[in-house]
Amino acid sequence: MYFERERERERERERDKERESHLHQEAINGFNALLTDLIRTPDYSWKEAKKMLKKDSRWDMIEGNLEKSERERLFDDHIDHLIAKKKESYRSLLEEYRDLPLDATFKDIKKKIIDDPRYTKFSSSDKKCEKEFNSWCRDRIQAARG
Repeated sequence: MYFERERERERERERDKERESHLHQEAINGFNALLTDLIRTPDYSWKEAKKMLKKDSRWDMIEGNLEKSERERLFDDHIDHLIAKKKESYRSLLEEYRDLPLDATFKDIKKKIIDDPRYTKFSSSDKKCEKEFNSWCRDRIQAARG
């Protein structure tokens, strides 16, 4: 009799763990969906984003099932992903001009790409655009050397 009760308690603990794990995964998925829906540009700080996210009704379910540090980490991952997408898009624009000489300057290409949305979405700062252009040029030179 004693062993049967112990086995039953053990099964209950296992079910509780499984339920907790499921709720946690649901919260992660819900938080990622919330980030995808509301945070569409990487220009937000965690503090700014949190104010916006808290206004959404889904926040309550998430807050109780995810630690603050985990929410912040998922936010950082989301922002990193958005930055990478912008960079990839900008680089695909630059790739359309791969016939430019290897010693081309940003000034040479800027006139051709300035009206493209991939340019304006990458950054409003010409310095950032130029820095990424220079990085792209270095990559091309490296590739040409083999």
